[in-house]
Amino acid sequence: MIDTETTALDGVVCEIGVIAGDGSILFHSLVNPECPMWPIMWILTARLAQSARRYCLQELTQEWECAMEAYAAYCGNWSDYHGDYTWIPLAGNPRAVGDALAALERVREMAAVYEREYASPAEVEQS
Repeated sequence: MIDTETTALDGVVCEIGVIAGDGSILFHSLVNPECPMWPIMWILTARLAQSARRYCLQELTQEWECAMEAYAAYCGNWSDYHGDYTWIPLAGNPRAVGDALAALERVREMAAVYEREYASPAEVEQS
């Protein structure tokens, strides 16, 4: 899980937290953004790509999915006004690592329900 904190909703990254599936912290750092960012739909990808370019690092190429969008759909709180599911606030520390840990708990919650209700016996046996 990865989470960023920004200076504003359409602002720039000021903190990054990355945790493993077991909840251990893989990376945590405050960031000096030094330059403005332009907002896009997958803002996390753009922020990481910008930082990689700035510091001559290889850009990440994997697909990204938003755990909070998946959790909103899982909870089913539909908003006719927004035409989408509404996000459920995370409980706990509102810093990057705290948010990543809270998101990991939401993913574990969804995975447990999937395993219990939807996974075939063969899938459960493989895990």
